[in-house]
Amino acid sequence: MKYRKMKLSDLFRIGELERMIFNDPWSVSSCRGALENNCVYAVVAEDEEGIAGYGFMMGTQDEAEILRIAVVPEKRRNHIGSGLLEDMLDYGDYENYTNIFLEVRASNEAARALYEKNGFEVIGRRVEYYKDPKEDAIIMEFVFEDGE
Repeated sequence: MKYRKMKLSDLFRIGELERMIFNDPWSVSSCRGALENNCVYAVVAEDEEGIAGYGFMMGTQDEAEILRIAVVPEKRRNHIGSGLLEDMLDYGDYENYTNIFLEVRASNEAARALYEKNGFEVIGRRVEYYKDPKEDAIIMEFVFEDGE
């Protein structure tokens, strides 16, 4: 698996995956807007068959928020999500962020386990944050230690 920065030429496939994976997909133009935003770090995981996953993270001053991590359904459980998250954490460390936040569906136990395994802690809950279906979001935070 190769991890690399997302390119404009990836956006059509990213849009397809958004519609396949999420109940609230981003449009191709929203993905393009994120990719073209200087504050956003966008990464793809690619194998011989093409894009297997991707992620978007937005940084502001000394902290960041993971906006999306997605893995092609048939390629899950192959550590692709872990690789994407590790790439984002490495980027956050390189950019000297102090912490990274994210929101995850309360029912998404696999994602929550991945985040916890990688040092994220639950810091709050947003009631009925997600609309389709209606569900709470769990707010998680990763804090960089000095010298990491």
